[in-house]
Amino acid sequence: MNVELVPALASGLLGGVVMAVLQLLLAPTRWAGFDLLNMWARFVGFDGQRAVGVVVHLAVSAAVAVVYGIGFSVAAASDAGWAWGLTGSIIHCIVGGLFLAAVPADETRNVPAPGPFGIRLGSSVPIAFLAGHLAFGVTVGLAYFALHS
Repeated sequence: MNVELVPALASGLLGGVVMAVLQLLLAPTRWAGFDLLNMWARFVGFDGQRAVGVVVHLAVSAAVAVVYGIGFSVAAASDAGWAWGLTGSIIHCIVGGLFLAAVPADETRNVPAPGPFGIRLGSSVPIAFLAGHLAFGVTVGLAYFALHS
């Protein structure tokens, strides 16, 4: 299987939407003070502008899905997209969890630095973080395998 850019980008956008919606649904109970969209906005210098965070999150999601597509190609995956996506999501979650260790505190909202896997925001945050990445990976795997030729 060769990597097909359009299916990879489309599956990444869909996966990014699924992940963001999951975060929004879980925010009051599981993600504590963690705001995924504002984190991305702050990361590019637009604190408080969640619309910018949406654009950045979706752009990163699309780029990450291209990496998934490369992984699918290298592994010569031809079916079971959900399983390949799930496998990719575990690697993605580890990389993303380590990335969170570099995210600074949001002092304007009195939210501490999330720390690795968001552990400083409460014990349930890493579980929700994992759930979001698993949902992303399964979505990308299903969508990519459905859309590629």
